[in-house]
Amino acid sequence: MNLKDAFTLYIREQSSDGSNRASSYIRAIELLNSILSRKAASALDSESIWTISSAEHVHRLYQLVLEQQRLGQDGIFAGEEPVSYWRDRFCSAALKCYKEFLVIHPYEQTLWDIYNDPGLSEDERAAKLLETEPASVEVLVDQPDLDLNSREGRDVIRETKSRRGQDFFRKMILHQYEYRCCVTGLDLPQLCIASHIIRWTDNAKTRMDPRNGLCLSATYDKAFDSYLITFDEDYRLVVSRDIREHYRNEHARELFERREGQQIRMPNNADRWPLQDYLQLHRRSFASAGCT
Repeated sequence: MNLKDAFTLYIREQSSDGSNRASSYIRAIELLNSILSRKAASALDSESIWTISSAEHVHRLYQLVLEQQRLGQDGIFAGEEPVSYWRDRFCSAALKCYKEFLVIHPYEQTLWDIYNDPGLSEDERAAKLLETEPASVEVLVDQPDLDLNSREGRDVIRETKSRRGQDFFRKMILHQYEYRCCVTGLDLPQLCIASHIIRWTDNAKTRMDPRNGLCLSATYDKAFDSYLITFDEDYRLVVSRDIREHYRNEHARELFERREGQQIRMPNNADRWPLQDYLQLHRRSFASAGCT
């Protein structure tokens, strides 16, 4: 698959249903190809934007386009139609998305390769997923006045890498639960959350472990994170005293009483089932919160 086709697929996966963002961004880059090749060939320094695989190169083009959009009719966009594409900043938005794609797409492809590698133990898989980081992540920091070598800059870089890891963790967990809440079976990905059993901030080693995730719809995710529910040694739903005290409410009965003791829906691959060592730690916090 060439970069243009892969980028188109990437935008469609990122966009909401019915969005025409993909076609708008592809059109914007096609227009930029024509303009840059005629008026800024040295900056383009390539046959086409679609042949550029360097995120740093696209970042430089992005900065150039931002400046030229500000110049308006005094810059390279003078006389170029349709005016709306550069006036309304579609051109810079498209390049920004493309440079993100050039960082994120290869990073996630590497992570999927690790996730699907049959030669790895689950402990090895978790470690390799954690140690893999996106390259050229600096171009994702859209703060031109920030010194990336400063302490603040390094913190921003670290947070950016962490966010990309969390984004992939969500994709990974929803994938292995087939985009369904493991308690209710709800199959609306927009309402499903990749819940960490051991929280992201509590243990770095478990952050990217596929066995440290549950696909939960929003209500159950909030209850799980607040230690109002947990799951026992047989993966059955355990409900806290605080919730049971609300069983007089029909919605609490529907959401929790009816499902209490129900076993969750598991991933097809038994090696990716939630690790009981992780759930045991969650049950301890559940008990410590006085929810039993």
